[in-house]
Amino acid sequence: MSLAISEKIELSGHKTGVGEFERLVSELEELTGYSSFFVFGDSYSRQKNLYKELGKELSRPIKLVELKKNANPLEVLEIESSKSQDNEVFYILGLDLLLEDLNPDRKAETLGLLEDNLDGFVELNRPLVFAIPIHLISVLQGNAPAFWDWHQGIFLFEEGFEQDALQLTFVTDHFVNLFGGEKYKRKKELLVLFESFIKEYQLSHTENYSISFINYLGHVALLFHELADFKKALSHYHLQLERIETLGNDLAIGILLNNIGRVYQSMGQYYQAKGMYKRALKKCRKAFREKFIYKALILNNIGWIEHLLGDDKEALRHCHHALGTLENNFNPYQTHLAPVLNLMGNLNLSLGDDEEALECFRRVLQICEKNEGLEHPYIALIMHTIGKVYLLQQKYEDAIKYFYGWSEKIEKYYGSDHPQMAMHVLDMGEVFFLQGEYEKALEYFNWALQTREKALEKMDDPDSAKILYYLGKTLLNQNKMDEAENYLNAAWKVFEKKLPAEHPLIKDYQSEIKRIRPEVPGEIADRAGEKGPKTEKQTEPI
Repeated sequence: MSLAISEKIELSGHKTGVGEFERLVSELEELTGYSSFFVFGDSYSRQKNLYKELGKELSRPIKLVELKKNANPLEVLEIESSKSQDNEVFYILGLDLLLEDLNPDRKAETLGLLEDNLDGFVELNRPLVFAIPIHLISVLQGNAPAFWDWHQGIFLFEEGFEQDALQLTFVTDHFVNLFGGEKYKRKKELLVLFESFIKEYQLSHTENYSISFINYLGHVALLFHELADFKKALSHYHLQLERIETLGNDLAIGILLNNIGRVYQSMGQYYQAKGMYKRALKKCRKAFREKFIYKALILNNIGWIEHLLGDDKEALRHCHHALGTLENNFNPYQTHLAPVLNLMGNLNLSLGDDEEALECFRRVLQICEKNEGLEHPYIALIMHTIGKVYLLQQKYEDAIKYFYGWSEKIEKYYGSDHPQMAMHVLDMGEVFFLQGEYEKALEYFNWALQTREKALEKMDDPDSAKILYYLGKTLLNQNKMDEAENYLNAAWKVFEKKLPAEHPLIKDYQSEIKRIRPEVPGEIADRAGEKGPKTEKQTEPI
């Protein structure tokens, strides 16, 4: 997950983007005859207040039309049109009541009317503004595409996205971002929305000058990252980077390089991620006197990479640096402390200090509860990690209780097919593996493998290899030597390429493969003598 932060950018020599409200007012003032617009608000009151704001700002008249349940929207608008001035704008509430009707026949009837009677709406000969919730975009696109495609503009008025026209929003760490508290279904809906915004800007040929467009590129990139479509995430981040580089703001560039590093980290390309984070740190250095929070969060991300590469002491050094920076400038419950404390807990767990790890996780839970509420998915993820503490303490009943108890909330956050869900399933399987219940463990490990295979184009990252490794270990314990060796060797191909020779997984592999072929570990040790894989370091971003 990630934290959304904003940086004010001066656009010398460029047109500035305008806010959603100004853009909507401009469109409504200029157009004559039929046109349709969709505005998205996060509540009924927000949608209704927007009508009042438009009434004060527009030089032409605007009328509120509220559709009732079971109404025929076209008939209602025709009646209102007969009683209204020719140039009056209709601001329409209640379409969501018809499109969310629990009676599927009535819902289908409404969608059919919208799709098949476009001429009737055109004959109203006036601008129509439909205020609806975001999730109805996919309903209209899928079931009334002609009605949807006819629109002249879409506008977003959700509180979380209403930003100053001269602000760029970025992602910097893995705790809270613009979508960090959103469930999987909601993320999919938002992705459709922001992709529609991007398409609209591209069609109007204003994307190179609009701060909003640059923002939307970042939103879409982040959503693709959250939904595990890493290639598309990178593609949109690079498009965003191209435009931000023209603004000449080193801090903005640095933060975006950090975002790109996070995608590489999710892809298991740890050396590329580390290179990006270091570039981000260097790029942002001049601004750190005032923007120390950026330094702390990027340092924390570098700490995660060192941890993933098996160097917990170096990771701890970065983590202490980040934690000290934040604790000296924030109160103990500031949200920025949560991701750093989470890393600190994981490092203490890896170094064998279970009690200190639990104390870190308890502090994270207190911060989350105070600032985000008990329903925030980060709490479920931390509770799962506490289950791993009990797993290492051999308190298997407590571990499985935490794993199962919070798995549903984690699934609602990630979605059942997300590759990270496979790692949570792997943890469940490890409980049974450590208790000697190998058949049950295999069920979970195969489930994890299938989830990962379905989500990713290639199984060439360390997390995927870890699943293969556990399958091999389990089969080895069942004396199924040939099958075990196949899985262990498949895991080794990734470990050898992606991890340094001193990584704990490399050492564990050597121990396991020795049970099958005692001569292999010596050969592996010779080949793995270098600190990092050559191919990765040579392709580290410049």
